Amino acid sequence: MVFSSFTFIFAFFLPLIIIMAGLRYCLSYSLTTAPLSKASLHSTQPLTTESITGSALWPTAQKITLLALWLIILASLIFYSWQRPDYLLLLLASITANRVLGFQITRKQSQSKLSAKTWLITAIAFNLFLIAYFKYQNFFIENINALGYTDLPLTDVALPLGISFFTFQQIAWQIDLYQRKVDYGNHTDYLFFVSFFPQLIAGPIVHYRQLVPQIQNPLWLQNSYLTQGLFLFVLGLSKKVLIADNLAGYVDPLYASAEQLALHNQLMSAPDAWAAAFGYGLQLYFDFSGYADMALGLALMLGIRLPFNFMSPYQSVSIVQFWRRWHITLSHFLRDYIYIPLGGSKKGIAKQYYALLLTMLLGGLWHGAGWAFVLWGGLHGISLIINHAWQRLSPWRLPTLAGWLVTFILVMVFWVPFRAESYNVSLHIWHSMLISSSAGSNSHSLIQHLMHWLHDWRVMLAANLPLFTAEGISAIYQLWLDRLINQHPASIWLYITGASIIACTLPSSFRWMRAWHQLSQSRWKMALTGAYCFLLLIACLKSMLLNPEQVFLYFNF
Repeated sequence: MVFSSFTFIFAFFLPLIIIMAGLRYCLSYSLTTAPLSKASLHSTQPLTTESITGSALWPTAQKITLLALWLIILASLIFYSWQRPDYLLLLLASITANRVLGFQITRKQSQSKLSAKTWLITAIAFNLFLIAYFKYQNFFIENINALGYTDLPLTDVALPLGISFFTFQQIAWQIDLYQRKVDYGNHTDYLFFVSFFPQLIAGPIVHYRQLVPQIQNPLWLQNSYLTQGLFLFVLGLSKKVLIADNLAGYVDPLYASAEQLALHNQLMSAPDAWAAAFGYGLQLYFDFSGYADMALGLALMLGIRLPFNFMSPYQSVSIVQFWRRWHITLSHFLRDYIYIPLGGSKKGIAKQYYALLLTMLLGGLWHGAGWAFVLWGGLHGISLIINHAWQRLSPWRLPTLAGWLVTFILVMVFWVPFRAESYNVSLHIWHSMLISSSAGSNSHSLIQHLMHWLHDWRVMLAANLPLFTAEGISAIYQLWLDRLINQHPASIWLYITGASIIACTLPSSFRWMRAWHQLSQSRWKMALTGAYCFLLLIACLKSMLLNPEQVFLYFNF
């Protein structure tokens, strides 16, 4: 079950949000009917946890909060076990083991720092073992076979959804617990923290101290962000089904062709090679940022604020800035738990560059069990080193436009091994970018494509087709589909251009939410926003009907 499916929207989340709305109403009703303390009755300030503590409302608020909490936990467990119920046992086993190990860390802190640290290392090792077993086992076997000329059989272990994300969250909790940044807490809060379904499978990576305090306040159910959450969800859904999924129709055949041509030692055409790089880079961005927006929106509709994961990364003017905007929660995790412990920028330039490179290599390996991911991480690590060295040594700075262009092209080119997943195919595509060939290419020029399109429109207008009827819209859509996908593969560049403009100009979700207060002050602005949201939702639902359900790309990582 994925966010961009009718099953999730109408059979799973809609009933959940209706029940949550009922619980909110019950809590609000209790606030207006239950007797409070004299101080609360005479106060003009909004109700807080402190104002209702000890009042007649307190037990009712606690019960409603606990009921809502367990409702979301149950929904999260159903969500995770929808396709593979057996992996629910893995999730619960991981949670139980981490609670036991965390208890030992807490217990030993008052006795011996060394003993507590030993338990912390054990907890980290346990979580890394889970990832290694399910995600990297075959990778290790393949490399052992290659180095030792052995013939060990590969295992048939499927990758559990979200294991990298919920394992990293628990590692962060163990470290924070050891550093006394968080308390051990209760089991219900921890179960909610790990299993919360909007962020369970593909992030964002959330810290315990970011999430749990929001639900410990018995009044959190009052914090209804329904309209904001709905807008973010629709915005993310449109990124996924209207842009990313349509780009996949172009990108997948290009990479399949690259694999076949690489086997026969034939080059792609340069336009196809560049289209493969740019097309996948844009597909991945809209797919993953779309998921992140949907996760934020779903959580907001449940009264929970998750951290933002993207800040318009393709508007960055340097590689350093790109990594401050792309997958922000992962970048912060790598910075806090790998880069800084390795020395960061406080132990000399050489140590900093070593820490940067190693952090990015590990970040690449985290994304996938293959040397292609390590290559991708290494390229970004080297680029970060060059960027930092340039800022430190050179008095000259690139103009903003030039910096953006260089960053944008480099990031797109670096995405190739991320998608190709093998050195041979990656090198083949990079080679083809520089040396054009007609082999395996069905490309047409953009001028030819535009001439064909203008001819189609002239024919349609001459036939007096009613363009603004259901029949006319359907005919236009079919014509677009045939012309762009089936007849003229080179027209991907029209799609790439449009997607690039959107990615490089559209405000981030963070900016949308910052501007929400101003929007809410104007009725006509809210009306326009609502109309825009409604039209996007209709377009998304129609696209979901026409196209088969696709899994989010980051589910593979």
